[in-house]
Amino acid sequence: MIDQSSALSEAQADHAAGDWISELLLGMRLSGLHYRRIEMTPPFGTRFTNATARAQFHFVAQGAIVLRLYDGSMYPLGTGDAVLLPRGGMHELLSSPDAPSQSIDDIDAVPICDGVSCVTACRDDADQDANIRLFSGCMAFDLGGMQPLISLMPAVMPVHTLLSHYPELLPMLEAMARESSLDRAGAGGILARLADVVAASIVRGWVECGCGELGGWVAALRDPRLGRAGGGSPQPWTGMDGRWHGSGRRRIALGIRRAFHAPAGRRAVGLRNATADAAGAPVD
Repeated sequence: MIDQSSALSEAQADHAAGDWISELLLGMRLSGLHYRRIEMTPPFGTRFTNATARAQFHFVAQGAIVLRLYDGSMYPLGTGDAVLLPRGGMHELLSSPDAPSQSIDDIDAVPICDGVSCVTACRDDADQDANIRLFSGCMAFDLGGMQPLISLMPAVMPVHTLLSHYPELLPMLEAMARESSLDRAGAGGILARLADVVAASIVRGWVECGCGELGGWVAALRDPRLGRAGGGSPQPWTGMDGRWHGSGRRRIALGIRRAFHAPAGRRAVGLRNATADAAGAPVD
């Protein structure tokens, strides 16, 4: 005899596990705290030291620069490029890899509207076309009950990897480049809103493309039965104060490893015929 209640329960759980993308996007809050429109004559270097709890967005409206992270890794960026650093942290924008840098906070900034300022360090004799123009934003990044996922995101999330799948991003980037000249009234506010949309689209693109190799693990994380196996909390793997503690990768891996002793765990990540021994998620 077929246990219909059991089959229904399994189907409902599978649906819940597969709907984590909608849950994440509905709960996502990515809001700008402060924006800077930056124009400088090479050579130059600017250093950002925003707290790791804040995301940082950068857009190159004109010119070519190098993004250097605290660990020394470098990413070349050109006109039209945008990147999101979901965990923020110390990093530099350089006109060349050997350019010296100074803190962006040490450079005079002129407010142009609420929350947006203009930083200019151009030589009077420099050709305007040779100047480098940027737009940067420090952002509060909240994923609600899925906040641990931020610790698993790449340190740098570039927009150019998404353009072939999301062509609607290109007109937004082109509009940002036009508005960065500040030739029109309200340009600062428009730039800030466009930056918010592009940054959120970068996150959505990463999520919809499966979070790199983590899509199955996140689906398992949101399955209510696996949440109980992972520790019994309604929002598993968070502290009493609601904040994420310790290594996100390790906590998620340990919780899912325990959960994988249940058949539902293997189904949640697409391993319907796998054994529990094959479910060893990396801990480090």
